Amino acid sequence: MLLRLWSKGFRNLKETVLELDRGQSCFIFGKNNQGKTNFLESIYYLGNGGSPVEKVTENLIHFDFYDTLLGADFLSNDELNRVYVKYSRSGERQVQVNHESVQGKSGATPINVDFISSDILRVFQESAGRRRLELDRFCKRLFDDYSPVLKQLEKALLQKNMALKQRRSLSDINLFNQRIAELSELVVRFREQALGMITLELIDLSKEVFSNRTYPLHCYYQIYNGPKTKPEHYITWLVQLFESGYEKELSLGFSMAGAQRDDFKIELDGRDLVSFYSRGMNRTYAILLKLAQLIVVEKKNGGFPILLLDDTFSELDSDIKSSLISALEKRAQLFYVSTLKEDARLFKCVCVSEMKAGQLVHV
Repeated sequence: MLLRLWSKGFRNLKETVLELDRGQSCFIFGKNNQGKTNFLESIYYLGNGGSPVEKVTENLIHFDFYDTLLGADFLSNDELNRVYVKYSRSGERQVQVNHESVQGKSGATPINVDFISSDILRVFQESAGRRRLELDRFCKRLFDDYSPVLKQLEKALLQKNMALKQRRSLSDINLFNQRIAELSELVVRFREQALGMITLELIDLSKEVFSNRTYPLHCYYQIYNGPKTKPEHYITWLVQLFESGYEKELSLGFSMAGAQRDDFKIELDGRDLVSFYSRGMNRTYAILLKLAQLIVVEKKNGGFPILLLDDTFSELDSDIKSSLISALEKRAQLFYVSTLKEDARLFKCVCVSEMKAGQLVHV
């Protein structure tokens, strides 16, 4: 839980200090292009060492500055902590937690935070690749061994695809197939475990938000070109699938099966969420999916969940919006930005500020 935030040289933001009471959320309103999203982005960077919307990190630094400085005082397991991040145009990044340097390329800190924009629907309504990206990102936070295994799988796939383009024999390709099958089995095992943990939290959240009309909820991992549940002898099954599709893979020049093609689905009352339910329902469950991930991380690593909400509740009716915000406030500290000042009434314990040309003004 964040109690104090400060920033200097980040995007268009003026030098900013924000103080919050324990248990207090933050609501920021203002016209378009004033810096509201930039403020949320600065908090996300503090927790994750990157931006949810900008791939070029140097673009996060204000035009007039050589570096950006971000910091926060936060509670974790009822202990007060301090995090400090400095990023320079040279690419150098310094991270300190409680005055001790943190090593590692990711730059992640103990702040348990995620960002939800107004296009959160993309999680469900875009491609399987978008959903895999969401699940992979969560697995990297949850399991220390996941990222190395995933990188090994990606490397093996690159090698196989290159061999396919060279039209190598099946016996040569099978060397890669065996390795890809073994790594895919590990990746699938991690993903299924993560999805199971998310499902338990989603069920509880769904019951609370839809208390007057509960839907039996089921999340399942979907293996590409496979059965609804993972085959008992997955590695053997996948190698055989590769062998039977060798000629087609040879003509296409890439591997057609494996964990890199898998997906996951959510069913409500036995019906696919995306195919049979409204955009409002899809939006609600996409938001709950993010919160469920933060809750799972909190139970494993500590760190009270922090949700950054960028005008997230469009397309939701007033009843769902009210029950959803109530559920979120019980389980996370919220930072919500909107163009509408009246949206502040949706929150119970909240600090209200206005963003004007990069300057945060307490109301």
